[in-house]
Amino acid sequence: MRGLTAAGAVGLVAVGNSADSTRAVAWRSADGMDWTAAPDAPSLGNFGLGIEMHDVAWDGTRLVAVGHRLFGTQYPTGVAWVSTDGAAWDRATESAALSQGKIEGVASVGGGFAAVGTFGAPDAAIPTVWLSPP
Repeated sequence: MRGLTAAGAVGLVAVGNSADSTRAVAWRSADGMDWTAAPDAPSLGNFGLGIEMHDVAWDGTRLVAVGHRLFGTQYPTGVAWVSTDGAAWDRATESAALSQGKIEGVASVGGGFAAVGTFGAPDAAIPTVWLSPP
């Protein structure tokens, strides 16, 4: 587990990845003691290559999780997922702005989301902020 948010009636939602980093994983809990993993789905995989969820935010109606996937072993692309219940996750359409990006954190801001991480991998790590439309 890498990130956690309180999501209203959904409860607590945590995100992370499998031990070998080839599956993104999300968990839900009503009380923080008992956790249930979201069902595996194609949106949580990357054809056996690396993929990770790093953080999650709640805006009152939806959850947005962020992370990255790898092309080969070292070229990342930022990834975002959306869910209304913490169980079913849809991967957002890929954007060229996220190529070579590693997204580490996300927050709900002004009707949209702000994400932070680095751009330029594998050769550079330039601090970067990405903003979603409202």
